[in-house]
Amino acid sequence: MVDITKLPKAKSGFEELRSQNQIYVDHTDLIYEFAYLDGPNFLSRPRRFGKSLLISTLESLFTHGTEFFKGLKIEKLWEKREQGKTYKVIHLDFSSFAYTSPEDFDAKIYDILDKIANNLSITRTNSSGTYKSDALLTDIISSAPGEFVLLIDEYDYPLTHSLDDKELFEEYRKYIQGLFGTIKALSGKMRFIFITGVGRFAKTSVFSQLNNLRDLGLEAKFAPLLGYTEADMHQ
Repeated sequence: MVDITKLPKAKSGFEELRSQNQIYVDHTDLIYEFAYLDGPNFLSRPRRFGKSLLISTLESLFTHGTEFFKGLKIEKLWEKREQGKTYKVIHLDFSSFAYTSPEDFDAKIYDILDKIANNLSITRTNSSGTYKSDALLTDIISSAPGEFVLLIDEYDYPLTHSLDDKELFEEYRKYIQGLFGTIKALSGKMRFIFITGVGRFAKTSVFSQLNNLRDLGLEAKFAPLLGYTEADMHQ
């Protein structure tokens, strides 16, 4: 009989979930598989479907190795291939901070990147443009090629929350399109890139700059990454 009191809460992070011995359905073999796919990866699901938990799981894996994955399918696979190597993770959750314009949005992203750059004592390139995050992200990634992982959660949050304002939506669209262009230019210098969202905005050119994106939502084998399958419920 499953103890439902150990089901994870909606806001549980992966490390908290594992530390408190909460129920965790092990699909980490799929995580291992897509962690070695070429190019940026993307997955869309409705809200409350576990995207943030997946991001949290990836952040733990790349930051701490298998410290919180003892007994899971990925443990031996990862250790054999990575041999204890860890990475520097940049985690941007576009739904986690408040902003009212693309300039404000860029300033919030810049603040996160600024703390990372300060911690790593990275030399800055002066930016003369309206937005400054692109230049700082380039400085950070270029400081240690192959050492960084970029995780972006809820990329479309600014878009879905400005649908009733055509002008503001277009401004956010252009900003995200430009940011994705920078990410594409840096993709060869990063160990891994993963982006989540509620949907993939069609006919808006948001992804035109990131045209090497791999949409895992179109591949049936990755469907069990989030949530529980019928087979899981009967184990």
